[in-house]
Amino acid sequence: MSIPHVLVTGGATGIGLAITQHLLSKGMRVSVCSRRPEPLAAVAELGAQVLRWDLTQTDGLVKEFAPLTHLVHCAGNDNNAPIGSWHRSAFQDTLALHAVATAMLMQDWATQAPLGGCFVGVASTLGRRSAPGKAAYAAAKAAMLSICQSGAMELAPQGLRVNAVLPGVVETEMTRKPRSPGADIDAQLAALAALHPLGRLGSTSEVAVAVAYLLEAQWTTGAELVVDGGLSL
Repeated sequence: MSIPHVLVTGGATGIGLAITQHLLSKGMRVSVCSRRPEPLAAVAELGAQVLRWDLTQTDGLVKEFAPLTHLVHCAGNDNNAPIGSWHRSAFQDTLALHAVATAMLMQDWATQAPLGGCFVGVASTLGRRSAPGKAAYAAAKAAMLSICQSGAMELAPQGLRVNAVLPGVVETEMTRKPRSPGADIDAQLAALAALHPLGRLGSTSEVAVAVAYLLEAQWTTGAELVVDGGLSL
């Protein structure tokens, strides 16, 4: 049996890095693309194949790594802007990275994926219910979920699966960014943790385990696996 080959976009930092590490630990062949060269160099030392790539443009990316068994689209950005400070370019960039890239990557992956291959979109609970300041991000993640649903239905006859993971707030470099000038980061994280019934933020490794499950669950497609400490309740 051949070793599964997985491409993890954004797999050099945050949740993506945890996914990369977990899949490597399971003996999978992992390739990673990211815009930042320094994290990519560190991931290469772990044994992943790496490529610097801007995910606002996806043409040719899958061909760089093909043949691929699975693809995990984790690359993302955090667009935190309340109404009154919205900009067209910021909306377009966020939608391009989270939604348009999902569609184009899925389409290219499906042309060469083997029977049983799986595409996983790393979405967010914000894709189901937005929050103040999260209009662009939430809209982009909602679009990702819709694209994954369509892909699951259309690709099932080919024996290909499409799923999504919906994390709550996970402590990463992104979530530690101050939400306002001079913000107390510890207080900010504590307030976010209090939103979750389990009383804490998620860890990147917990999301990675969920992604690995979906890659290997051969009778699971169209799933939206919520990993959020009860935030959605």
